[in-house]
Amino acid sequence: MKDFNRKNKTNTLPEIENKLRLTKREQEFLDDLLIFNQRLEEIYFSPNRLEESIAIIDNLIDDKLSTLDSFQAYKLLNHLYKNNINDAYPGTVIRILNNIECDLVKERVSLLLIPIALYDNNYFNYITDVSTTGFLNYSQNNMLAPFCENPSILNYYYMLDNTEKFIGLINDDEIISKNIKEDTINKLLFIYKDLDIELEKINRTSKATKLISNRYDASSIMTLGFNFDFIKDELITCQFLSEAETLLEIEDSKITDHSTLIMGRHYLNNLLDDISNKGFKQLFKEYKELENSISLKDHSESLSYIYDSINKKMDTLPKEKKKKL
Repeated sequence: MKDFNRKNKTNTLPEIENKLRLTKREQEFLDDLLIFNQRLEEIYFSPNRLEESIAIIDNLIDDKLSTLDSFQAYKLLNHLYKNNINDAYPGTVIRILNNIECDLVKERVSLLLIPIALYDNNYFNYITDVSTTGFLNYSQNNMLAPFCENPSILNYYYMLDNTEKFIGLINDDEIISKNIKEDTINKLLFIYKDLDIELEKINRTSKATKLISNRYDASSIMTLGFNFDFIKDELITCQFLSEAETLLEIEDSKITDHSTLIMGRHYLNNLLDDISNKGFKQLFKEYKELENSISLKDHSESLSYIYDSINKKMDTLPKEKKKKL
């Protein structure tokens, strides 16, 4: 994985800690957010779900969030992930699709706070100064590494686009266990409120989700004049390696249902669909380094699914590009 720490850290650790320490009022605010979202989770996943109750709680949450400025949102995010110093888990989506323990309420709150924090173009100055906090790990694992700094909100848009297209892909696949598919999609829609609202209005097909997942491209062209492939390439490479490494932890002898592997392949396909040819060359090089660093014994199934995605991408490359890989 790449190290995204930046130079010129001007603040000392005590100054940073003091700057990020929550006031009593901010701590109460965060506690309220977690309580409201916990109640929302209970209703959202209830067999007899009441949409009216969800709307009422969501409006209360929105009212509270409207009072936050960007730096306050950033402080709350750091507090949420203050104990995440050790990079023990992959990103949120990867944890959900691989059924790794994930606090959905905490993840939903973070995804409500992130766009508020990102609207401040000082966001990546903040993240540089607080590289000793656990939120840096969260950022790197969730497509928020500091590549696109202005406007920084583009990072959030790419998170949404990528997840939305992935939902469409697994929704269309009838081989995936229905229960596993529904559980995965529902968890993703719960934590990504923006996607839940948007996908409520359309059929969740791969064709439809791919068509509407253009936040990053549209905003990049509108604000910057063109699209930066290298930004996507860096984000995609990090996610691909993380998911591939997670899949390679699945032992052949313990597989009873291939649904997780199939969803993993869709996730990798989705990433590679967006990467440039130059970016893919670097990704493939880094993937081979990963593969050579771990034991592949009893992991042939996972390996075959990973190479399904790699070979699918290779088939789209010009012949001269394939020869150089």
